[in-house]
Amino acid sequence: AISRARNIAAPINAQRFDINTPCKKTGCCYDCKSPDTICCQLLITRYSKIKGRIILILVDDNIGY
Repeated sequence: AISRARNIAAPINAQRFDINTPCKKTGCCYDCKSPDTICCQLLITRYSKIKGRIILILVDDNIGY
């Protein structure tokens, strides 16, 4: 999921915005520290102490990026 977010979704989304990142120019992630980076925050939730707080919906279709 992280690889897909960085190497597929981020470059495509970078094309939509007026930003200056290597992925916008080349289409692949360079793990850059550019001020314009759009993949600078990644969140992984592995557990929630509050029961029912997290709901996961799986969609059996190819949608989005």
